[in-house]
Amino acid sequence: MTENVGTTAKGHSGETNILDILRVVNKNKLMIFLALLIVSVVAVIGSGLMDKQYRSTAVIFPVSANESMGGFSSLLAQFGGLASLAGVSAGTSSTTKLVMILKSRSVAEAVIEKEQLMKVLFMDYWDNTTNQWMTTTPEEMPTLQKAVTLLMSGMVSVIEDIKEGSISVSVATTDPQLSARIANAYLRELQVFLGKQTLTSAKRNRIFLEQQMAQNKEDRLKNGMEINDFSRNVGTGVLPLLPAVSTTVQTVSGVDAVDVEKLLKEKAENERKIAESKSNGKVPLSVLLENLMAQHQLLLQVQMTLAGQYEMAKIQEAKEDISFTVIDPAIPPEEKFAPKRAQICIISFMGALFISVFVAFFREYITRMKALEQA
Repeated sequence: MTENVGTTAKGHSGETNILDILRVVNKNKLMIFLALLIVSVVAVIGSGLMDKQYRSTAVIFPVSANESMGGFSSLLAQFGGLASLAGVSAGTSSTTKLVMILKSRSVAEAVIEKEQLMKVLFMDYWDNTTNQWMTTTPEEMPTLQKAVTLLMSGMVSVIEDIKEGSISVSVATTDPQLSARIANAYLRELQVFLGKQTLTSAKRNRIFLEQQMAQNKEDRLKNGMEINDFSRNVGTGVLPLLPAVSTTVQTVSGVDAVDVEKLLKEKAENERKIAESKSNGKVPLSVLLENLMAQHQLLLQVQMTLAGQYEMAKIQEAKEDISFTVIDPAIPPEEKFAPKRAQICIISFMGALFISVFVAFFREYITRMKALEQA
């Protein structure tokens, strides 16, 4: 009996709550209807007045050094610790580096200048008749820094797909042709930046070693000619037995810049001794020959040391090399990206309904509180 009474009371209370809600809604139906009507009309008109936005997207895929070098990737694994030579963290992926470059101010400035986007981004301030800016106020005068901010604040978005490992460059403007042109310009400037601006320490080291190896080759040829001339001049007709020149680098480990510097100093000192021997007529010919042979040995050691460091530099340069493949170039979109008028209208209608019902219940609450105070 008690349970039945409790159940009936609960049901009666729930029924009363539903009736109260319907009563409040019915009491304020005019206000709710007007709010929905006004907001819906404003949403429809506002979305209709919005400019159409067209988004064009280009997709690229980073190519790692291991993939581009094939069988040479095993050497990269062995000498992975050499990344510290160039001051580049081995943990930073090629994808992250490409994203940072694409989001950089340098690439944005290059795109704006080469594509002549100043007149496009600030078309309201540009006079096509006089080919001049219509404003002279410093605060309103378009600048490259303002253009970069406008371009990077929402017009251009760079998104990294962690799962797929790809990078998307999306550009949204009111002109589909312009969107595709800017997106493809970003890819071109990325390639230019990677080709010209990224001169790493490993690359500089490789270029220096190439120059030293070329100079050492000339010195070896000169030294061989001097030994040959010496043999003819003394009339022996017999050349000293010279060690064979090895073209194979037997080891790469244990070779550092100190070895090269030390050998180059010894080479310079021996060249000075040879020059003194030639200029001083009292020096025995055997001493001159000894110096020439010592110079020959030094040149061979320099060659081997430079060859070892050259291989290390190529390995490190390959690790630092960043490249990418264009999977999908940007094309002019056929359909608009924004505004999404139906979505705007639905969200506006639901928001207006929620707010108007909330206001109706708030008004009812205030009315009841005043009635209680008066009672």
